[in-house]
Amino acid sequence: MFPNPVTASTFAVLFDGYKSGTYSITLSDLSGRVLQTQKVSLAKGTQTENVNLLSRPANGMYMVKVYDDSRQIVFTEKVLIQ
Repeated sequence: MFPNPVTASTFAVLFDGYKSGTYSITLSDLSGRVLQTQKVSLAKGTQTENVNLLSRPANGMYMVKVYDDSRQIVFTEKVLIQ
């Protein structure tokens, strides 16, 4: 995931080595409240998906989680929004 910290209204998630399919990228606060979800369809290989922040959250720490189509978490990372 990059850039981190996020200073604009967008960030990117790099998918490398994941099987093709449908994934969900969620942005949540540290208490677990989901602020935004974005569906992604992956083809085989490396793929970068841009996430545009729909409403600019307050500056602070947030969690980005990626779920596969069976709702299993495959990626989790903290992100700082400035």
